[in-house]
Formats: sequence, C-alpha cells, structure tokens
Amino acid sequence: DNLLQINQDFDKQTAGEEDKSPIHSNHEENHPKQFQLKKSLVREAFFRKAIIHIYDYQCAFCRLKAVRSISQTMVDGAHIKPISLFYNSNMENGISFCKNHHWAFDRGWFTIDENYKIVVCSDLQEISPNAKPIKDFHGESIFLPNSEVYFPSLESLSWHKNNIFKA
Repeated sequence: DNLLQINQDFDKQTAGEEDKSPIHSNHEENHPKQFQLKKSLVREAFFRKAIIHIYDYQCAFCRLKAVRSISQTMVDGAHIKPISLFYNSNMENGISFCKNHHWAFDRGWFTIDENYKIVVCSDLQEISPNAKPIKDFHGESIFLPNSEVYFPSLESLSWHKNNIFKA
C-alpha cells in the first residue's frame, strides 16, 4: 500500500537526521531547526495516517470507526513509547485509538499485555450511561491489523506496562 510505503521510506530517510544540518537550500541552511521541525511534523503526519489506515480507521480498544473523510476521523495513530522520549515512528511503535482511549492509554489508565489483551487499572471510577465502560474491556483482546507485520511491538507494550500503566 502506498501510504505505508511512504511512511516507512520517510522514516528510513530521516532517521538520525535530527542532528545533521540540512544542505538543500539557503533557507534551510539559515534555519536548520525550523527545517527539522517541519520534517518532523510531516513524518508524524504520515505515521499517524499510516497507523489508522492499517487499523482500518478503527480504535484498537473499542473498535469505534467514525470517519467523515480521510482527513477527518475520530481515531488517532498513537505512539506506544512516547515520541518525545524515543523518537520512534516505526509502525510497530504505533496503535490506533479513538480520542478517549488514546488519552487514557497515554495516562496509564489501561495497558495491553503480551497476548494483546486489555489490562485496566484497578482504581478507575467511571459512569458511562451511553457507552461501554473502560473497566468492562478488561481481559478483552484488542483489535489488530490484518497483517502480523504491523502488530504492535511486544517490547513497546511491555515498556508501556512497566513505565506508564498505573495498576
């Protein structure tokens, strides 16, 4: 698929370039930090679009799929290990979540174990009269991409469980 190939090519091409000065134009030479920021933003946009694409625009947690157009969806391509710490935009460090579950995952309200099952923190209090509560997902398998090549990295999930999850 073209979108996935573009993301992987872009990631390979720009990996490790954050410390290098660009030499493509005078503007880029005069403002290397701005140039790197723009490249980083483009790389992140491709990563996020590629992730939600391989999950068929569905949340891996609740399977919500709400799409108005290819650029308007309620699902995010999320990093398992934070981009701010690891600068890792490889596909295996990505997972697709709706806005609510992305936020909850980033704050350690739930994690995913080595069998791709949801583990919810024990002290969560929630009233969800119109939706299935987060706690009711405990022990369920997440929704995974069709190809095992794109499954979330067990190493990344383990890192999340040990460093972000608040049991």
